Amino acid sequence: MPGWYAGRRGGSSKRVFHQKLGYGEIVEIEGNKLEIEFETAGRKRVMDSFVSLG
Repeated sequence: MPGWYAGRRGGSSKRVFHQKLGYGEIVEIEGNKLEIEFETAGRKRVMDSFVSLG
């Protein structure tokens, strides 16, 4: 699990960037899978390795 969201549960949301889906905020974390509400693409589930802090 990348350190940039290790303590996120119950805290404030983190803004992330995905190469194809753009910017979004993490809604839920399940293992290495993130559920993210993207600004233009809506809610998607992606693996943590495909996003970076935005």
